[in-house]
Amino acid sequence: MIPGSDDIKRFETGTWWIDEEGEFHDAELIDPSFDTLFVRHLGHIKLETEGTHMSLTWDVTASSESAIGAAIDQLVSRPGLTEVRLNFFHLGWMTEGLTSAGAAIERVYAVQQFRSVTGMPLTKIEVADTAAVKDAPAGIRRTFELWRRTQGRLTEASQDECAVLLPEILIYRPSITTGRLVFSWVGNRSFSTMVHGRAWARRALRAESVSVVGSETADYVDRISAAYREVWTTGEPHYARIQTLLNPQEAADPVWLKYHRLLLPYRLHDGKAALICVSKPEAGSFSKPLDAVP
Repeated sequence: MIPGSDDIKRFETGTWWIDEEGEFHDAELIDPSFDTLFVRHLGHIKLETEGTHMSLTWDVTASSESAIGAAIDQLVSRPGLTEVRLNFFHLGWMTEGLTSAGAAIERVYAVQQFRSVTGMPLTKIEVADTAAVKDAPAGIRRTFELWRRTQGRLTEASQDECAVLLPEILIYRPSITTGRLVFSWVGNRSFSTMVHGRAWARRALRAESVSVVGSETADYVDRISAAYREVWTTGEPHYARIQTLLNPQEAADPVWLKYHRLLLPYRLHDGKAALICVSKPEAGSFSKPLDAVP
């Protein structure tokens, strides 16, 4: 039996495919290896529910109005949802987390407005005053407060504070041969390591710029690097919200990344100047290592 829209309301846990006609099909009967085919080429929507949580996966361009309408109906029928994860493809994959059915409905409608839009900037950088750090993710706020309290001297931070700070940051120092900024430290819980993977982190040390299988465009590298040079020259902190499209490898779909980045001038324990970078993903978004993308 294929559950219809009214039947599915009674299920607390389950996974379904919504086809182009807005009809529901039990996903447990279909091999998950066909997910990309169903979403990207057939325009089907994958709906997963468990208690007060729901997840929707769809292609903004390929999904029909009937399929989108059926997905919206399910959100309307579940006003008690506390977590809705939206996984959608438009030029690249984007994942967003919302905390109510109403917010998810508004976001789905907003996203679908871009259905016919094919030209978008691949990198968008919104520079903000450091006063805006108060609204940034906790890791950004914590790092900025430590920098301000220690006046940019790592020797003034306690061992416990350093133990929290170091795994989450990148440290740049001038190369002794070229004078250009290179990675001298890559935290194992830094955003870059989370996105690119541990293999990237190992290659990055002492490198000026490391791309992962061509994932970063020249425009992205140039625009990102400009802020590093600015902070190194002026000695002033730099805070920005960034969105960019990365291509993990030729066989995989592109991925949108949305994150906050804080750059700070520091004096390390040896008294020499360094630049510290801490980045955190946008609230509700998620990134997995690009070297783990199948």
